[in-house]
Amino acid sequence: MPDSPRPVPRRALLGAGALAGLAALTTPAHASVPEDPVEPGPGPTPAPTETPKPGFVLWGSSSANSGQPTQYPDGERGTRPKVRIEDVLAPLLGVRGYVTAIGGEISTQTLRQRSAAHPYRLDFSYANGSGVLPAQGGLVLPTTDRVAPAWRRVQPAEISGMDFDHHGLPGTIAGVPCTVQGHPHRFQKVVVTRLTPGEPVQAGTGTGSWWHTAYEEMHRGRVHLIWTGKNNIVMPDRVIADTRAIHGVEPQTSVVMGHWYAWADQPGTATRAAVDRVNASYRAEYGPRYFDTMAALRSRELWALPELKAYDVGYTAADKDWLARGLPPRQLVSYTDKMHLNALGNRLIAHALHRFLTGSAGLY
Repeated sequence: MPDSPRPVPRRALLGAGALAGLAALTTPAHASVPEDPVEPGPGPTPAPTETPKPGFVLWGSSSANSGQPTQYPDGERGTRPKVRIEDVLAPLLGVRGYVTAIGGEISTQTLRQRSAAHPYRLDFSYANGSGVLPAQGGLVLPTTDRVAPAWRRVQPAEISGMDFDHHGLPGTIAGVPCTVQGHPHRFQKVVVTRLTPGEPVQAGTGTGSWWHTAYEEMHRGRVHLIWTGKNNIVMPDRVIADTRAIHGVEPQTSVVMGHWYAWADQPGTATRAAVDRVNASYRAEYGPRYFDTMAALRSRELWALPELKAYDVGYTAADKDWLARGLPPRQLVSYTDKMHLNALGNRLIAHALHRFLTGSAGLY
């Protein structure tokens, strides 16, 4: 769906700087100025120009990345559609949707994607390194605090809808455009790739060598759907603090999504108690910008969506058993891992978000 301004290719955006890159692409090369300006005469008042609605961004881990979008209650989709949250929500809102979420990440990793003030702390002193960013190509480094991005092999078009030609997260080191991503075979190591060849840069071994995300400026002004922390829910204080910092980047257009109970979160478990604690904190802190995911999944009104009604969601014996345990209906959850939403669950969440964002949240 259209979203204004049009997403900018990363090379242009990072090379010129986020705002400068946008200006360079939206400013005509030669502005035309009349030689003899004429004072305009009286006339009708022009109609106000409608401001385009902003797109939205899903931040977080596998749930925000649509979990198991090819699964249905009775197995794999076959000829049925793959259902991703952003693909359903975007046309409902009439905007473009973006996804930065990476499966398996914890809330701290989401924060470092979202906020330039919370960088990945690369260790350029590793293996007697001299703190030099090479003229081109890349290198593999640890981090000083043992927090590294997850590895995810993606296609260029998947990365936030941008025209990227690299697989890592976009950002800068010492002002030089670079991507980072976790190494697929070396635990807690980071693959750093310089995007544009040039002279070697002395990044040093201190704060000047840290990687700062470009996503903050790329997605500025959009609506931010924050759904992170389930992978480290047993550290509720960390989840709450990271979410607060993520929300604080653009609080006026951010929504915090609550966590839902998977099969492992049975009553009396430590994870159930942690989910309850985090959700209660979210509800108190974010008020009308808190999205109650569990309430949405257990909503009879949303079970009546045609695609869900066809499976009698909420009313089968298996659904009733899960509901009695305080869980969502069984048919909304992956039949293999019991911890991710399936195609029906994703569709329900997209419709629930549409009602929320255009209703009580007041963002569309």
